[in-house]
This record gives sequence, C-alpha cells and structure tokens, in this order.
Amino acid sequence: NIETLELPELLHFKLHLLGEKTIEMAQLFTRLRAPKCRRLDLALDMDNLKNLKLEFNMLEFDREAFLVDLGAWMSNWIVLNRASSVIAWVDGSGGAESGKSAVSWRYGGAVNGSYRGRSADVRLEVENRRAKEAISRWAEDVQVHAELVEAGVRRGVRLGDMESFRSYRERRIKDREPIRPGDDIQPDEFMGIWDIGEDALALSTPDAFPSFPYDPPYAIQLDLMRHLYASIEARKVAILESPTGTGKTLSLLCGAMTWLKDEQARSKKGQLAALEASLKGDGNVLGKELNTCPYYGSRKAIAQAELVTLPYNLLLQKNSREVLGIDLTDQIVVIDEAHNLIDTILSIHTVPLSSSTLRASLSQLKIYLAKFRSRFSPKNALHLRRLVLVLTAIDKFCSDRASKSQDSRSTNEEMLGVQEFVAALGSQVQEINLLEVDQYLRESRIARKISGYCDKVAEKEAAKDDSKSKFASQRSRGTPPLHVVESFLLALTNPSSDGRIFVSISSPAAATPGTPPVVQLKYQLLNPADHFKDVISAARSVVLAGGTMQPISDFETQLFRYLAEGDLTFFGCGHVIPKKNLKCVVAEKGPKGGEMTFRFEQRGNKDLMMELGQLLMNFLNFIPDGVVVFFPSYSFLNSVKKIWEENGLMAKFGSKKTVFFEPQEGGEVETVLREYAEAIRVSRGSSSKSSGALLFAVVGAKLSEGLNFSDELARAVVLVGLPFANLGSVELKERMKYVTELEKQQEKIVKQGARDAGQELYENLCMKAVNQSIGRAIRHRGDWAGLILVDSRYSSPRIRGKLPKWIGEDIAVAKTFGQAMKELGPFYREKKSSLEA
Repeated sequence: NIETLELPELLHFKLHLLGEKTIEMAQLFTRLRAPKCRRLDLALDMDNLKNLKLEFNMLEFDREAFLVDLGAWMSNWIVLNRASSVIAWVDGSGGAESGKSAVSWRYGGAVNGSYRGRSADVRLEVENRRAKEAISRWAEDVQVHAELVEAGVRRGVRLGDMESFRSYRERRIKDREPIRPGDDIQPDEFMGIWDIGEDALALSTPDAFPSFPYDPPYAIQLDLMRHLYASIEARKVAILESPTGTGKTLSLLCGAMTWLKDEQARSKKGQLAALEASLKGDGNVLGKELNTCPYYGSRKAIAQAELVTLPYNLLLQKNSREVLGIDLTDQIVVIDEAHNLIDTILSIHTVPLSSSTLRASLSQLKIYLAKFRSRFSPKNALHLRRLVLVLTAIDKFCSDRASKSQDSRSTNEEMLGVQEFVAALGSQVQEINLLEVDQYLRESRIARKISGYCDKVAEKEAAKDDSKSKFASQRSRGTPPLHVVESFLLALTNPSSDGRIFVSISSPAAATPGTPPVVQLKYQLLNPADHFKDVISAARSVVLAGGTMQPISDFETQLFRYLAEGDLTFFGCGHVIPKKNLKCVVAEKGPKGGEMTFRFEQRGNKDLMMELGQLLMNFLNFIPDGVVVFFPSYSFLNSVKKIWEENGLMAKFGSKKTVFFEPQEGGEVETVLREYAEAIRVSRGSSSKSSGALLFAVVGAKLSEGLNFSDELARAVVLVGLPFANLGSVELKERMKYVTELEKQQEKIVKQGARDAGQELYENLCMKAVNQSIGRAIRHRGDWAGLILVDSRYSSPRIRGKLPKWIGEDIAVAKTFGQAMKELGPFYREKKSSLEA
C-alpha cells in the first residue's frame, strides 16, 4: 500500500525480480523515488514479469553505467525469448512540446513470423542536443548488438561465446569520436521511462467487428465496440453508457470477444472458434441427461472456460470467488447493468445481526462446548473460549441497550463507530484479535459443525415431541446462526473509518406485554472502494456498462479515486432512434399557472395536487395507448390518489384510460402488468372513447427497473417530482458525512456556493433513480415516446446535466403550461398521422 517509496540518499540499487514475487516487487519498484541513485543492477525473470513501468529521475545518476546494464539486459532478453528477429528504432522527434529532446527505442522478439513474448519501450528525455546524441548512440549500440545476437542464434553459436553487450559497448565507445571537452552532459539533465509491455506489438483498434451478427452495426454500436476494445488493450477501467434498446449487451460481447480472438492470435493460445464451439453445449440439458446438477459441473469448468457469466454477489465477494475457483488475474471483467454497482457493493458487505440470532448462536456454541469439551485441543479450546467471550459481550451490549429503551414499543436508533462499538464491549474483547477469531472460524469451519450437531439434537427432540418438528425443519433449512455472527465479526476487522455500527431497538411483531424489545445490529459499509479494488488490481481491464450510468461523479469519487489520471475512461452515446421519435419536456407550471414543485413539505397541498391532476388530464387527451406516471414514493402516490378520488378526478381518468396502480406486494406485479397490456391491446381495436391504459408507479420500486415498456405500452413516461431520499435516515446521514470527510482528506477545494460531496451524493442518488425510470421507454430503433418531467427543479442546468446523455441535449423547458402543450401536441399529432397513414 505504499504510495511512494522515498529513498533520497540511496546511491546503489539492486533490482532482482525473480520467482513468484516478481510482480509484487516490480509494483513496489514503480513507486521508487531515488534522486541520488548512481547505479542500478537489473535481474528480472521474464516468465513471471507482466506489465511494468519504471520511471527514472536520474539526478546525479551514473548514466553510462545504467545504460550498459539496461542494454545488456535487453540483449539477454532477446536470447531468453529465443527470438529470430528484432525490431528496433530510434525516434528523436518526441518531447518537443516540453522543451526537451527525447529518444524512444522499442524491440520485440518474433518466432515463426508471429510476435510473442513481451516488448520493451524505452523513452529517455534529455534537456540538450548533445545529451540526446549520446543516448541515440546507445540505442544504436543496443540495436546492432541485438542483431549480432540474432545472427549468432541462427548460426548456432553458444551464448557463452558471444560478445557481451558491456564489452561491445566499451569497444564501440572507443571506436567513435569522443564528445568534445566542454560538451559534458550534466547528470541532472537525464530522465527516463522504461515501459515493459505484455505484448510485442500493441493491437490496433479495428474498424470492423465481423463477429457482430448484424451488418452493418449502428454507428453507436461500432463506437462502443471500438472504445471497449481500446480500453481492454490499454488496460483501462471503462464506464460505458448506452441506452437500453441499443444492443448494448451484444456490443459488449462482440467487442470483448473480438479482442480475445486477436489476443489469441497474438499469443498463440488458440482460436475463438474453439470457444464458440464450447459454448454450443447446454449445461441444463446435459445435466438432465447425466442426472446431475449443471451448476457444479459449470464450477469445475471455470478453470478451462474463456467466458464465465456470474451474478454480482459472486463476483464482488472475495471469499465467493475463492470458493468457486475464480481467479481474476489478468482477466477482462465486464459488469453489465452497473448503475447500481456502488449500492450493491455496500449492500453485499453490510451485515445485519439481530439479538435473537446472536442468542441462538451463543446457545448452540455452549451446547457444543458442553458436549465435546474434553475432545478439544488446547488451541481449539482457547479459540472457542474467546468466541464465547466475544458473543457474550455483544449479547450484554444488546441487553443493556434494550433495557435503556424507555418505551419498548418505540423505535430507537443510533450509529456508532467500529472502535466505539468494540470499546463498548469491554476491555477483555478489546484485547482479543478479531482477525485471529475470524481466521479460526473460516479454517476450522466450526460454524457448520456446531449447526449440524445442534440440528441433529433438535431433530431427536422433535421425534419425541411433534410440536417441535416444524421448528426443527425450519432450522435445518435456514442459514446457520453462527455464520451470520462470523460475517459480522469479519466486518469489524475492516478499517474503522470504512463503516459504522447501526443499532436499532424495536418491539417485535405481535408482541405481548413484557416481551423484550428486539435489538438489531448492522455493520454498515461506507467505503466501497477497497472491496472493489481487489477486482481492479487483479484484472487486466474492468468495464462498467449500463443504459443509465449518469451521474458518473459517484464512480469517480467513491470507487476509483485511487486511479491515476488517464486510467479511467468514459463513453456515452445517443440513442439508435432518430431525434424525431423522442420529445422531452420539463413542465414548470400547471394549467392554472401554479408552480409544479413537489418538495416534501408541499405534498399535502390539495390545490397543488388537483392542479397536477388537471395537468395529467390535459395530456391524456392526446397521448395514445399506454402512459406510465412515476411518483417519488408510495406514500406520495397514495395521498394523491385519495385526494383525486375524493374530488372525482380519478373517475375522469378512468373515462380516458383504464387506470392501474403498482402494487406494494411484489407477487401482484405480474398480474397488474398483464392486465395493463391487455387493456391497451383491447382498446386499440375498440370504438370506445376510452383509449389505452394509465399506470401509476413508484420510482425505485418493481416497475422502475428492468421492465420493458416498449411501443404502445409507454407512449409517454411522466415523472412527478424528484425522488430524494429521506434526510432523516441515520444511515444516509452517515454516508453523506463519510463522503464529505473523504473529500476533505483528498484536499479537494470546494468552490464557494458549490455543493459538498455529501450534498452531491444525495442529489446523485435521486438522479440515478430518475434515470432508471426514464429508461423504461424507448426500447428499440422504431420506438417513440414522450418524456414529461413535472417539477420546476428539472429546469436547473445542474439537474439536467445529470440526465442520460441521449436526452440531456434536447430538453424543452416549458415556462408555462401552454408552452408545454405546444411542445407535446404537435409531436403526438404527427405520430398519430404517421400511424394512420
């Protein structure tokens, strides 16, 4: 984790990178800053060395000694790679912009006409012409000596009989005219970069992708594949935004697989055809034929596979990757639908632990100890006593918090720092190394053993007493309580600043008088970067893709703040539809001139809600087929629904379109969607005045993500208000506080009047939800729809700048209701006439 290894007085540095630690040591050396270093000895094991970039700031450096060492190493490299040809050149044109001269030199070995192994790219910058001349001579010497080595290899000359580069260099210096007195090159004028690439020649980004099944691809599909290909080749982290319906997933696959094919041709590791053939097998069918589970068969095939698909949680959790045998080293990781990546990482590593689960774990542990105490080794007994001590202390903490609650039927919440929580457990727990406890739990798998034993005890008791059989069955199917405890203890070993302990106290459901309150502990992760850094560090390239990735500032500040400038790229594109197929309007005013601003405190304003209803009623007069209206929350939707029903407006909606509401119960969603689609289909062939259907939904609920409202299912998507989260949430406040403190630590200067990182996060969470709802419409090239944003705050340039790129440039801000009607009316009349024609 060393950012920079400063050795200001170092004069002589030996760099011997051999064996398994080559990469780790090479990465450490890339952080070396030794301005007085006079000599560098190199010894590298190329079988283990991958990409490496060494930067030299050679103040008072023995330039000649270094160049001899470097040249000798390069020549030996050629021999080690059994090269039959060498490419090398001198380019003296670079660096002019900085006022310096530069010499670039590159070479790579080739076998049987195809490049293999790795390439070296050396760039040395100097501040005067004569220094450049001296380095150019060195580069020429390396090139000539490499050609001599090549010729010797072809003739079968033994390596030990060849002239070394050091000897050759000394001879060449003597043969050449020396640099004149007065032309001495000062040692403080010499800087350099030595870049070791994985491949002999970089792959050029192709202009065509033959594997793409549709010819020709849309321009935005081609652009996406080209950007993806270049990012993989350059080992970048890429964020790609391409609207839903543009063939994003297909483009990702074809772009990545084309790079793989070219990489295989370059490295002689096989052909894409073998991969394509291997993908034709159906694991489910094969599993049925062999009467075995295809899941376990696919796990065995991971090591040989070149394309592996898996869900978020298995990719993002290190222990899950280890269990599955997934090694991300030098792999390409493509995460589709990555708009929720940060929230997913935080959620996966956030661990809840209830007081009931804790007590069940403690009870099982004590039963197991009582039964097998005499069989434990002293070491195991010590670990288990420590575990009992820790669980007992946490249980006491929960009991104390519950007893201090004045009213057990009220909900109490507090947030503690990790160190503060551990301190509250007592001095004995503070003296225990929780990492050792966690390591014991993982290596001994004691949680599974304890749970298995206790389940058997419960089953025996159930056999004697039928009233206990249901409870025993439920226990055997559930997650072992001690596994939950294990995850919680592991979370406590994270850096203290990375998370908080959230404590809530509430009365259990259907509680009787005297029932103790339930204490819920939750480790809340605040820092997603460190958990995702394992993926970034190991993989060759990581690609985050989605239809609505904006705003990307959260990715930059929360996930990738440690990346060097230029290592993160962004690609965004328009939609495949022509511009005439989309009309986006911000409605600032209602029919009576009231300002359409739906802040939380205004949601009980009946006059405002009625004017909103009248605005929708006017729009329904000319919007055909299906209309989806999103509200910020169920409570807002329910309150508006009540007002409209009381004033007869809901009945008027029903006279225009069949009305549906998104159910709060997930199991009813499919039924509502089916009936909504059927109502639209039936009305299209009917002469009834009622035309189509109206669906009221909630941002962030089931209907706002992953569902397809194509064609007549959504000829308009209306967003009412902005779905800002509840600022009263203790967890949200802590997250905002964390990113604000992080901004201060990075010494970022917040401009006067600008929003700090916490406020930016709060707004970005809102806009990501908005963008997902917007993405429900326009699902293919021939689709068309209107997007109507009903809230004056959408007219803010800052808010509009966080909308998807494909709509952000063409938004009409209607200052009056009449202007909104003028924007939308012609759009729908033109579409209606086109359909009739």
